[in-house]
Amino acid sequence: MTKLKLLVNLFFFLLLIACYRTNNNDNLIGYWAPGEEENVKFIITPKNIKYFEDNYLYTYKIKQNVFSLMDSGHLIANYEIILLTKDSLVWKTEEGDILSYIKR
Repeated sequence: MTKLKLLVNLFFFLLLIACYRTNNNDNLIGYWAPGEEENVKFIITPKNIKYFEDNYLYTYKIKQNVFSLMDSGHLIANYEIILLTKDSLVWKTEEGDILSYIKR
């Protein structure tokens, strides 16, 4: 019986982790701007990111808190996700710059 309890507890723990990661990534979806008074810099959809400066759709991947910006399967840049909430995004560039955005 203890093995069954252990397996059930492990299952629920893994389910909890999966739900947490899904909800966190869902927070990325939306319009992002550097500040309340500034224009939207980019929009993130479930599959793409569109920067308004160049009006181009890029793809992205997220793995272990690293947001990888891709173009035709080629890596453009990596951003470390430092903070992600339903209305805030803070990430670190490869050069070490910290970029903060708010969701509009």
